[in-house]
Amino acid sequence: MRSLDYRAAMNATGEIEVGARAVRRFRRRMAAALLGVTLVGAALLLYFTLRGQSPAGGDEYEADLRCITCSLTQTRRIRAGTEDTLMCPKCGQRSLKVVWACRQCGWQFVPAGSADFVRCPKCRSSAVGSAAAARRDAAAPPGPTTQPKP
Repeated sequence: MRSLDYRAAMNATGEIEVGARAVRRFRRRMAAALLGVTLVGAALLLYFTLRGQSPAGGDEYEADLRCITCSLTQTRRIRAGTEDTLMCPKCGQRSLKVVWACRQCGWQFVPAGSADFVRCPKCRSSAVGSAAAARRDAAAPPGPTTQPKP
């Protein structure tokens, strides 16, 4: 009678495992599953923690708006991701747009066309942004400065 090599039988798939080897394999699989669930849970926790709303009014911001039809200018809180043009309260047209300001020359303008890449029409600088933000930055007191010790 031919003897069977027990190692070959233990490594074969589909065989019944018994003893310490079965317990080790079970524990390894459970540890891998637990690690996977923990990583997914940590990723979800991090996602929901970091996506929180900003403390100053959620996702709204103050913006200067100008109507391109009747030239009405006003400051209003609008939501981030709002349409490009809003309804003008004076003329009733959907032509109220956000006013931009050049950080170099101070010129305030409503960008023509899309706002993907905006340049100042006066000095052609690309250092532009919201006019309300420029006004807020100019009015803010300077940050703390450190004085050298004598």
